[in-house]
Amino acid sequence: MNNTKEHFSNVIIKGMGTYLAANKIGNEPYIEQFKEYDIDLEHIFEALGRKYRYVSTDIEETTITMAIKAAEKALDNGKIGVDDLDVIVFASNTPEYLSPSNALLIQNKLHAKNTKVVFDINCDCAGMTLAIDTVTRLLKTNKRYKKGLVVGSVMMSAYGRKDDVSTVGFSDNASAVVLEIVEEDIERGFIDSVQITDTSFEIDFVRNPQIGFSKYLRTDIADKETLKFSSHPKGGTPYTKIWTDLTLDLCENNGLTVDELDYVLLSPLAKHTCEDFIQSVYPDTYENKFTFQSEELGYLGLNSEIFQLEDAINRGIVSEGSNVLMNGTGVGITTLMALYRL
Repeated sequence: MNNTKEHFSNVIIKGMGTYLAANKIGNEPYIEQFKEYDIDLEHIFEALGRKYRYVSTDIEETTITMAIKAAEKALDNGKIGVDDLDVIVFASNTPEYLSPSNALLIQNKLHAKNTKVVFDINCDCAGMTLAIDTVTRLLKTNKRYKKGLVVGSVMMSAYGRKDDVSTVGFSDNASAVVLEIVEEDIERGFIDSVQITDTSFEIDFVRNPQIGFSKYLRTDIADKETLKFSSHPKGGTPYTKIWTDLTLDLCENNGLTVDELDYVLLSPLAKHTCEDFIQSVYPDTYENKFTFQSEELGYLGLNSEIFQLEDAINRGIVSEGSNVLMNGTGVGITTLMALYRL
C-alpha cells in the first residue's frame, strides 16, 4: 500500500491592501457639466450603475504614491518584510512614467533591496489579474523565488478629457497583493487560468494619447488630446458569452461544475454586463455569487477584483476552501479568468 501523500506547490495570497483617493464625488456635478455637451449623463450613470467615485485632488498624489500605500498595507497584512520580496510587478494603464519602470521606483521607495525581478505590465483593466497570474507562474517555475508583490494603480482623473463621459465614472485607486509559494498536501491558491484576446470587437475604442507618442512631442498640434473613448462598437461586445465560455473551460479543466464556484470577481464597468453573466451561469443562486461595488466606489479599473475579494473575505462571504473565479477584462479586448481557492 502506498501511503505517500500528494504534494502541491501552492501560490497563495499572504496579504492584501487597497487604497481609495480621498475626495468622494456624487453624480450631480458631472450631470451639470455635461449639459454643455447635450449629453444625458444621468441616463448613462443609471445604465452603468454609478452613484459615487473617489478622485484625487492632491497634486502630489500619483499612481506611484497610491501604489506605495496599498503595498505597505498588503505587506503589513501578510506580516511580510520588504527584504523577503523576490519579485515586484506593477500594473497600470495610467503610469506615472514611461522610463524608468514604475516598479523600479516602487522598489526604491519600499527599500526592497533584495528584490531580483522588477517590471511593469499594462493590459488595461485586465492588468492586475494578468500580473498576478504572471507572478504565480514565475514563483511556480523558478525555485529561486518565494515571495512576490503585485501592485496595481489607476489615476484616470489625470488622463481623462473634460468632454469624455467614459472616464468620469472611474475612481483613483490602488491595490496590492503579496504572493507566496508554499509546499502543502492540499491544493489551494491560484490553480489555473484561461485567457483569450480578440481585437475584432473594440480595438479602435480607445487611444491614449489620441495622436500617439511619436507625434505628441514632435508636432505643434494645438489640441493634443489625451485619453478619449470613441463610440462603443455597434451591438456592443458579447461579454456574457465570452466570460461564460472561459468559465466553462476553466471548470472542465479542473474537474469542477459552475455550482462549485463559490464567488465571482468581475471587471464591473457596467452593472448590466455583470448581472447578465451571473444570471446566465447561476440562474437560481446569482444573488450570492457577486457584489457590484461600482455604484458606491466608482469603477476601480484593474483593481476591481482585489477590492471585491478583500470585501468578500472581510464579510465572511468566502472562507477557507472557497473556490473563487477571478476575471480581468481589458479594452481591445483581452480577458482572463483565473481560479483561486482559499
